[in-house]
Amino acid sequence: MSIANEAAKYFKEKKGFDRLFVEFEKRYKGLERIGGNAILEHVTDDEFITIRGVIGDKLKRNGDKLSVPLLLFEEKLQGTKFSGITLLTLLEAYTGKTIITNKEKQLTFEQEKERFFIELHQAHPGSNADFIMAKISEKSPGTLQVHALYQQDKKALKTVLGASLNAVNKLPLQQPKRLALFATDVTDSPHFFDVKTEAGRLLISFLQLLLEREGRVYKTNPNAEEITEILSTHRIWRDDVLNFVSCFGIRGYKDNEDLFKVLEGAIEEKTICNLPLRDVFRLKRVEAYKQKVFVVENSSLYASLIEEFQDKPFMPSILCTHGRMKLSALQLLVKIAESNNVIFYAGDHDPQGLSIAENLIKRLESKVKPWRFDKESYLLSLSDETFDSEKMLTNIKEPQLQELIQIMLEHRKSAFQEKLIEHYYNDILRELTT
Repeated sequence: MSIANEAAKYFKEKKGFDRLFVEFEKRYKGLERIGGNAILEHVTDDEFITIRGVIGDKLKRNGDKLSVPLLLFEEKLQGTKFSGITLLTLLEAYTGKTIITNKEKQLTFEQEKERFFIELHQAHPGSNADFIMAKISEKSPGTLQVHALYQQDKKALKTVLGASLNAVNKLPLQQPKRLALFATDVTDSPHFFDVKTEAGRLLISFLQLLLEREGRVYKTNPNAEEITEILSTHRIWRDDVLNFVSCFGIRGYKDNEDLFKVLEGAIEEKTICNLPLRDVFRLKRVEAYKQKVFVVENSSLYASLIEEFQDKPFMPSILCTHGRMKLSALQLLVKIAESNNVIFYAGDHDPQGLSIAENLIKRLESKVKPWRFDKESYLLSLSDETFDSEKMLTNIKEPQLQELIQIMLEHRKSAFQEKLIEHYYNDILRELTT
């Protein structure tokens, strides 16, 4: 038996060294050398007597805490029959393994990780994949999920990252494709890139990085409509039939300047057209009556306003977003703004309603005019329903909404569009007849 193994056997048979040697190992791994002190908490009398048998009477404890210098222990070891072995050699014999420092362990980890990504990259070549892998190597925003998943489950990462690289290498798409069909083309599974899955979140991040390459700003944790927009920008459609905007009095033209007959038929019948996202994308140009568009978010209010204009000699252009603005509504409003129309936007007077208004103003700037977002309208439509999203309200910085925000903070109650129907009707009438 070697001296190191003999020493290990000796110390294992002596009660009191187990915890000490664990602390010795931790200290060596951190310092990368034998040095410093091992600190033991809640030291028993037996442990103290056993350890002092090696160190000597100079070893003192502070209450139930004991500090043992590693170098001193190694020095005292040389005065025993185990002279000639180092403390590190003893620790490795005691634990039965080669002790690697934290720095060495991290270096090995990084080397293995680098090989993992290189092999994965080589298996999925392509210009878009090259760009994404460079971002992963830089640990850019949008790639931290990749590094976290590597530590959690390398096998799972290999699957989802490989599929995501295959997906971005198929871009740009020549023709729009729905997300489920796109996922099937890439993985044979229609739900592989569902947005709530690990693979779906990874794909959205990679699509954002590709947009960032073109000058767009990367956004952490995009909401549902932003995700739909990110996908649609890459010609990947998500829920394009259910994602619709209600239109009344809107005329549209396709790329060849032919009239979009669905909207034209709705005008002839003086009825509502629920225009899905797929058809919004087909429009090149949009016309509104007298270049003015009125937008509300409440469907009951919308239907009531349209009824008021059924017998009029003209059809005002009125849209309904049905609550939080979907991508279909946003994209249609972008096309409306591009055609030099003015957009009057009305929403509920609650934190969410003002947030939607601010985002629309930021997006379309001077083309958007807040409609009835004022102190008088708020007091006229005040409800008994309190709101608790005060922080959301104070985070809104749009100057045109500040007076309303102040009065809302005073009352801490929401106000809703339905009570203002007569005012909305008169506003539309005045705008279109004067």
